[in-house]
Amino acid sequence: MQRTPPPSPPLNPASAVLKSPMQLSLHGSDPNLSAPPPRPLAEASSLPNITTRPPKWKNEDVTKADILDLFAALKEDQDQKFTVILSSINEVRSALEVLPQKYETAQEKIVFLEQDKIQSLENKVETLERICSVEIRSVPLQASKETKDSLKQIVRKAAEALGIPLDCTSNIKDVYRINTNSQAKPIIADFTTVLTRDRFLASFKAFNKEHQSERFNTGSLGIGGPVTPVYFGENLTQKDRKLYSLARTFAKSSGYAFCWISYGRVFLRKAEGSMRIRVACERDLDGLV
Repeated sequence: MQRTPPPSPPLNPASAVLKSPMQLSLHGSDPNLSAPPPRPLAEASSLPNITTRPPKWKNEDVTKADILDLFAALKEDQDQKFTVILSSINEVRSALEVLPQKYETAQEKIVFLEQDKIQSLENKVETLERICSVEIRSVPLQASKETKDSLKQIVRKAAEALGIPLDCTSNIKDVYRINTNSQAKPIIADFTTVLTRDRFLASFKAFNKEHQSERFNTGSLGIGGPVTPVYFGENLTQKDRKLYSLARTFAKSSGYAFCWISYGRVFLRKAEGSMRIRVACERDLDGLV
């Protein structure tokens, strides 16, 4: 025999909605009849570890003045950054404006240094070409037409007077006169070695030092007529010749006792035993007293 449960009273929807959670009871169909009844909402909100949202700001909390202050601070910060950037741009612009002028100045210096270097090299090459040559000055022109052989004989007689053994064939490479404004044009004797040239110049200085009363002259060469002094010196370039002339003039006017030239280099000395001074250019004379 099977029993049927009694019918339940009809459920009123309105009354079901109005029931509070505390009024709900467990029904026979609930799978867990021994579970405790649900807690009220007030008690549930007090439970720990339950996240609650902060209350929303009311519209009247942020005023128009606050927004204006925020924009003003932002604008001030942007203005400061813009000022720094603008200053950097102006510095770069100033540097770029000066750059072309610096470039032109550098170009001018480079051109000047190149020209000076070229002139220095040209003078050095010309000096090396003349390093074996001797210039003989104040030898009068011969009545008859001069030839290289006649000029070699003059050089040979000069070597004999100075006590230097000389073979015109093997020791003299070339001999000629150069065009100058003087009536007795200088004779250039180009020897085959620097040693022969140095011996000629050293013997000439020694001869004049030993014969103070009668220095080397045209009579020493067997040339007739009025006796005139004859000088031996290095075959200088035009630049060195001009510098040597200026140095000698300066030495006389400034009280320097000695002025001489050696291998194309000009030197001054104030007095016997004092330090020698190298004169490389005309500007060096301006700094001397």
